[in-house]
Amino acid sequence: MPGRRGVMLDLARLQDEKREYFALLPRLREWGYDLLHLHLTDDEGCALVFPRRPEIASEDAFTPAEMRELVREARRNGLEVVPEIEALGHARRITGLRRYRELAEPVPKEGYNALCPRHPLTREVLGDLLADAASIFDSPLIHVGLDEVRFGDCPRCRRGGKEMSSEARFAEHAKWVLERVRALGRRPAMWGDHLLASRGLARAVGRDVLIFDWHYGPRLDPSGLEFFTGAGYEVVEAPAASAWNSTRLAPTGVALANLRHSAALSRRFAGRGLAGVVNTVWCPYRFLPGAADAAIAFAGHLFAAKEESPGFAQEFAEASYDLRSGKEAGAAVFALYDALLAPSDFDAVVWRGAAEGDGGREFRRMARESAERVRAAAGVLAPALRRARRNAERLRDLLVTSDLALAVGRYAQGKREALTAKLVREVERCWTRSRPAATFRTHGHGRGARRPDCLLCILARLGAKMTR
Repeated sequence: MPGRRGVMLDLARLQDEKREYFALLPRLREWGYDLLHLHLTDDEGCALVFPRRPEIASEDAFTPAEMRELVREARRNGLEVVPEIEALGHARRITGLRRYRELAEPVPKEGYNALCPRHPLTREVLGDLLADAASIFDSPLIHVGLDEVRFGDCPRCRRGGKEMSSEARFAEHAKWVLERVRALGRRPAMWGDHLLASRGLARAVGRDVLIFDWHYGPRLDPSGLEFFTGAGYEVVEAPAASAWNSTRLAPTGVALANLRHSAALSRRFAGRGLAGVVNTVWCPYRFLPGAADAAIAFAGHLFAAKEESPGFAQEFAEASYDLRSGKEAGAAVFALYDALLAPSDFDAVVWRGAAEGDGGREFRRMARESAERVRAAAGVLAPALRRARRNAERLRDLLVTSDLALAVGRYAQGKREALTAKLVREVERCWTRSRPAATFRTHGHGRGARRPDCLLCILARLGAKMTR
């Protein structure tokens, strides 16, 4: 694949132990990546101590010295590290602090949000964060987010008693943020969703902005790439190994299809403004640490190879787990991904009780069929685990994931005590193995969080404290 081959990690919502990121770098290189995109700020947290605004950082966030060392080690592994700072929406980590509450747009607590773009302190805070990023990271790029913004009825944004339109507010603020990045000697990058939703906004940003065109469905409409490249932008196509619509317990067939179609579509635009492809891995609280390895590696292969190799699964299993023969085990890993219920069906079964009663017959059938396929994959993974001489704990994450998927299948069949205490303990042990205690506080479990896509919340929903 011409251009850059990147992976985005979501440190803001869930940060692993710092040593895990250092250990990941050589594996990313092996998997074909040359760029590491770090999503550092979001509603739930901030994964970097910004020297000018240290109060925004989450507990256990990277210090500037630690992040500089990660950047140096990444460079030694052939990886450029690009920082991303959400510079308008996804701002509740900032506005949740007492000293910055007045910066919040008046929107409902749930859902999208924004900083007030016309409050003078907004620009002071963002200017400090961007300047700190420029001093810590040596990438020529700084990504400023600008996605999924929702404005409220803000008194500061009225002119002569009339509210500014959302488009006008976005355009005015985006122009300032992008110019601030340019003034720091860096090239700005941003997500492209608002430009696609309101295409007149494209006039508000310069053609030097690198657009990240994200779409997470199984089949992709090329109109986004056609619009951006036709308007003269360079574009990074951004599929997902883990997204809201593609991951429950682990990446599913939806994620694999999205990666395949995105890689194929991107090849059509090689030489026509495509700067590369970045595999986004959102919300790692959705899966056990090793459960997404194969999907991340698979995306790197798809981005680099002219054609998908029929032997990739075997090669992955042999290299990742040091198996003498990994053909069956590799096939079982991808069979497990394909066997898992699609997120929409999973949520219907687990959270909405759609498998209950006479009307739930089809959901019960889907759950039963999924469980049969999961059981077959687990039957291959279990003996492979005993033979693994490398990353056995990460392979075990896949086997524990299959056990949990089987428990969901039993739950859908009306067996409400589907989880054993032993399985609950094992899931929790695997989930926390490489994640610091502060992760729970960042993620919100101590406050009774009920996230439909969170593995620990799913445990609670299914009756995690039950014993058999």
